[in-house]
Amino acid sequence: MSFQARSTPGEADTPVARVRPDTVPQSWAQQRLWMMDRIHGSQAYVMPAAYRLHGPLDIEALRRALEALVDRHEVLRTRFTAVDGLAVQHVVPPHRVELPWVDIDAAASVEAFFCRPFDLENGPIFRAGLHRHGPRDHLFLFAVHHIACDGSSVAILLNEVSTLYRAFRADEEMPLEPLPLQYADYTLWQQSWMQGERLAAELLHWRQRLAGAPERLNLPVDYPRHAERVRKGAWARCDIPGLVSDGVARRALELGCTAFVILLTTFAIMLSRRSGQEDIVIGTDVANRNHPGIRGLVGFLVNQGVLRTRLPGNPRCAEVLGKVHADVLDLQEHQDLPFERIVEALRPRRSPGYHPIFQVKFAYQAREREDAALRLEGLDVTEVDAGLPGIKECDLTLFISQGKNGMRCAFEYAADLFAPSTVASMADEYVQLLAMIVDDPQARLDTLSTGQKAMPERNEGVPKPKRTLSGLRREAPRTITLSAAPPVSLEPLREGTDLPYVLRATRPGVDLCAWSTANKAQVDALLLRHGALLCRGFDIDRPERLEAFASLFCDTLYAENGEHPHVANNVYKPVRYPAEEKLLWHNENTFNLRWPGHILFACAQPSERGGETPVVDSRRVYECLDPALREEFVRRGVMYVRNYHPGVGRHWHEVFGSKAPSEVEARCREERLDFEWTHGERLRTRAIRPAAGPHPRTGQMCWFNQIQHWHPYCLNPATGAALRRLYDERDLPRTCYFGDGGLIPNAAIEHILAIYEKLEVAFPWTRGDVLLIDNVMTAHGRNPYAGERRLFVAMGNMIRIDATTT
Repeated sequence: MSFQARSTPGEADTPVARVRPDTVPQSWAQQRLWMMDRIHGSQAYVMPAAYRLHGPLDIEALRRALEALVDRHEVLRTRFTAVDGLAVQHVVPPHRVELPWVDIDAAASVEAFFCRPFDLENGPIFRAGLHRHGPRDHLFLFAVHHIACDGSSVAILLNEVSTLYRAFRADEEMPLEPLPLQYADYTLWQQSWMQGERLAAELLHWRQRLAGAPERLNLPVDYPRHAERVRKGAWARCDIPGLVSDGVARRALELGCTAFVILLTTFAIMLSRRSGQEDIVIGTDVANRNHPGIRGLVGFLVNQGVLRTRLPGNPRCAEVLGKVHADVLDLQEHQDLPFERIVEALRPRRSPGYHPIFQVKFAYQAREREDAALRLEGLDVTEVDAGLPGIKECDLTLFISQGKNGMRCAFEYAADLFAPSTVASMADEYVQLLAMIVDDPQARLDTLSTGQKAMPERNEGVPKPKRTLSGLRREAPRTITLSAAPPVSLEPLREGTDLPYVLRATRPGVDLCAWSTANKAQVDALLLRHGALLCRGFDIDRPERLEAFASLFCDTLYAENGEHPHVANNVYKPVRYPAEEKLLWHNENTFNLRWPGHILFACAQPSERGGETPVVDSRRVYECLDPALREEFVRRGVMYVRNYHPGVGRHWHEVFGSKAPSEVEARCREERLDFEWTHGERLRTRAIRPAAGPHPRTGQMCWFNQIQHWHPYCLNPATGAALRRLYDERDLPRTCYFGDGGLIPNAAIEHILAIYEKLEVAFPWTRGDVLLIDNVMTAHGRNPYAGERRLFVAMGNMIRIDATTT
């Protein structure tokens, strides 16, 4: 167990009521893992185990033990799928479990057994295998997907398999009592219990607790960080000398804290020394088994806690230990809020390659787990290396375990970020720091000399007072029920089309903002998968309603939009464009240095005819482009050239929000725009931007630009001829080139337009519709229309993807 459960009884100790509806949603933790599994694949989340069995193995008794285990724990025979877009658990009836023979000729074959992907939708999510080395020598393998299991669950599984094998070997009946609860019951209770005022109070606490915390730990790495957040893992292990291990326990008693606090504090100090940061955020696993009814339950119950250590000035080690002790007490009091809800509340800036909130973790096992071992009667059982290096989301995790002969450290690290020698030096530095802190807790941080990177220079600061553990309220269990008809259905726009995905109110009066708040993780996952969501039947037909909904998905709304006519607050009208012409497909504002990651349209009045907003998957555009042309654009980028002519388009006064040339010039420099003044006070700007790049969250390559809006070939023939009569090539209101100034051939534009036309999906607007678009992975346009048409636009989550990304 990584974090010790609180001993004070409180709300989380109330019994879990067992009321089971037909449809059970996935837990918050499962929803995140389900989405990540779709992105990275099941092998990233396998929990493997391998054991050498020597002696007379009763194969049928072992098979029956595994079958009884799957029968006993519903989560091991659960399928994870989507029903009307809702991520749900579906428990299948008990069935025969086989123990197949595995052909293993090399260690690579063992790894292949564990790396074989799980199918979460069709199952199974638990598998076992047996390899015979000889009549009395076998290798037993089993693996389970993390969505159904955690570290504590593995210990339960091993203990129960041992008990079941002993009973079935002796031809006895089932030796284990039926479970009072199943994981699905816990899921429903958790989601019902953590809501309303309790949820609001916990969210407020964590917002305040982590306000101003750095989003990233700038730990130096040896290799470039790539877009993928899930990385190949490796290990570096070392022992903590017995004298130091004993000293940790002694100092913990003297200082009135725990060994966990001393070990964690040492880790935070080491990270501060290496990163140069004084504010360190570290994750830790919380077993989350405070309820008596679930302590023997198999399932994904573990929660991720967040610990924040601030080291301003040059404090004494004892002062830092006091702060960390207070922080640990604070986490004990507020450990029940799922980490996924903390991420939703804080809305950290998403970035490929970085775990949100924290990138390092710390885990401590205070004593050896006697039950975390397989014991099969009549056999010598030896655990062997599963041969799987592991794939991890965090950059670095420090595991410390207390054994019979002292403490052991294991640094699990991202092998594509750190060299083995770097992690070995971390291990050496950690043990040296721990020895010095245990030896002299009154030493100041700048006196801790390990021969490794020195502590950055600090300013003196005053430590904040400790917090104490307050009493916890009690509350009776609540009955959990689910409506037979959910308020929102989730479905494709039409058969065979994933874009946009439709969220439809099933009855009048459904509050879209309230529903989306309660289902934020699910909506976010759907948007990441499909790229655009159409919300229909919710009456979002006024600017203030659109702004309220947009604020749920955007940390900040774009309030400096000089291209769109303003309506109210942070809501705008679509760009002015002739109703009789088609506005070609584009990713909004991608000619700027920073542009909105999300854009929302709300329909107040659909036109009499036409006026659809066609959408196109930018990932598919990237895939369909001619590879040679695509790579040329990726390599050279796009140069957007704009001339602000009076009476043609928007004046630079409007776009830049100023009539002072000096202010406009400063803005151009800030936005990396080359500029020149022509013909008096006319402005010309040039900007080199990327044509494509990786999505900031998924890393998928997307084609995003506004070439069709800028290249002269895309102009209406009559408009193009008229403009060329007025201006020469360099003075056209808008034009574009390759980033190095080379001409973009008309044939290339024809090829690009043909792909957009082939891939576009259009639908007629209805009053109250909202279209939520991921502006990186989805392009949009506007069809010609007749009659009045009123739409509102909101944008936010500003991003920047440089031309040098690739």
